[in-house]
Amino acid sequence: MFGSVDYFINSFKACIMINYQLEKPCSISTKYSLLKAEIMERAGNHEEQLIYLRNVERAYKIINRELFEWEEEKDGS
Repeated sequence: MFGSVDYFINSFKACIMINYQLEKPCSISTKYSLLKAEIMERAGNHEEQLIYLRNVERAYKIINRELFEWEEEKDGS
């Protein structure tokens, strides 16, 4: 469902997977900005916007943590 943390996590993960096939990939921070813009357009009211913005922030932090932990494990650090 649009606006949930899971929705945004899946959106970030899809971005990562699609980047493997693109000539000019989209960074996670760019995707984060695009999702925030989408929230501003789609949210029905200010309260809904705040909830969705909090959720996208949480999802962004989760994805970054997963990526950096994976990199550390891969590097053996």
